[in-house]
Amino acid sequence: MRSSSSNLQSLVKFLVPLKMSTFLVRQANPILKSKIATAVKKNYNFKQVFDKIYAEFLNLCKTLIIKKDIKYVYINYERYNYNLVEYMCSLKKGEKFSVLDFCTVLGISIPHFCYHPDLSIAGNCRMCLVQLDGSLKPIASCAITMSNKMIINTQSIFVKKLQEGVLEFLLINHPLDCPICDQGGECDLQDLTMTYGNDRGRLFHLKDLKRSINDTNCNEFVKFTLTRCIHCTRCIRFLNEYGGNFNMGMLGRGKQSEIGLYIDNFLTTELASNIVELCPVGALTSKIYSFKYRSWDSHYYESIDVTDALCSPIRIFIQSNKIVRILPQYDDLLNWNFLTEKSRFIYDSLSIQRLNSPMVNNFSLEKLAAGKNSFVAVSWKHLKHVILNFYLTLFGNNISHLWKSKSTVVFKPLIGDLIDIELINFIKILNINNENSFFF
Repeated sequence: MRSSSSNLQSLVKFLVPLKMSTFLVRQANPILKSKIATAVKKNYNFKQVFDKIYAEFLNLCKTLIIKKDIKYVYINYERYNYNLVEYMCSLKKGEKFSVLDFCTVLGISIPHFCYHPDLSIAGNCRMCLVQLDGSLKPIASCAITMSNKMIINTQSIFVKKLQEGVLEFLLINHPLDCPICDQGGECDLQDLTMTYGNDRGRLFHLKDLKRSINDTNCNEFVKFTLTRCIHCTRCIRFLNEYGGNFNMGMLGRGKQSEIGLYIDNFLTTELASNIVELCPVGALTSKIYSFKYRSWDSHYYESIDVTDALCSPIRIFIQSNKIVRILPQYDDLLNWNFLTEKSRFIYDSLSIQRLNSPMVNNFSLEKLAAGKNSFVAVSWKHLKHVILNFYLTLFGNNISHLWKSKSTVVFKPLIGDLIDIELINFIKILNINNENSFFF
């Protein structure tokens, strides 16, 4: 294993000039990761799998050298081999990198708000502007594809001033309510302002007030505070592309533009709560999580979702021995980063309206008129007598032969056709230990 790794480093260093030899050794694309994971599960030799990957990489390098089809790009005065990065990221034939994707793979940080790898390109936040040699104006790195001999600079003074200016414009109408915002500690705007922002603002006046927008109530789980919105349109693109819901869009133009619904309606899609994680600021937050917990006060455990057949990887956040929220965990093998409403909020059933004892419907018109609950809690022993009285009323004196014949005629209408085998066996065990059993 060590010799193969050293050979790979030397190959990248001497045969094909590249400034990312250690990256190629440590990182692998999702396809190679899935191959390794499959081999480990099947108890294959891990060294054989790595040697096979090394052989594929070696053949690629030889092919590039023989055909002399090596493509280079220059980022921050460093030369990188485009062919090898394309191989490591396993792009489809004919598909190209964007500048932002390429820099992300190389570990070069470019700030952005509207870009998301699972959504379409919008390019409206203007935070990912970089300097391209030969271009008079800066370019949006998320919307420009890489090409051979492209020279890009992401750390020049010109780019730094652009990033400070964009953040300054975004903060003009953004409210200063970070201490009470539920996104505090997880806000991209906070992080990027501290890293790329200026230490002061120039665009203010005593008579100028920040623009405010009325909050919208259009979902049971998502709280809309549109005064904090920076118009990245992530929520709109997600609902259009994944949720199949086209009710939300950008209304108005210029200074009067805002996110809203074309008609007064509710977002009824099963994936609507995913826009909480997609929102880079505190414009979209969870109503259940609101004003109760802080992100830095809880820790999480990785698990899988058992509410559907996808088995999506999730993160279960726990605070004070209590589940406070469930968030998705991105998995390279599944390539899935979203959760349904049921998977995200099913933890409420552990503490809210949980049935701890049998409930009997004690219906009466007086209780119905008074608005009281007609279900009362009873013991298991009392429940048995209630069921027995029900069948005595239903069958009368003809029920006696059912107990003696050990028939399941009584058992089937009692529990229904869709009961699971484990519960049937459990009820059977309970009644075997009870002398007054009447199920069998």
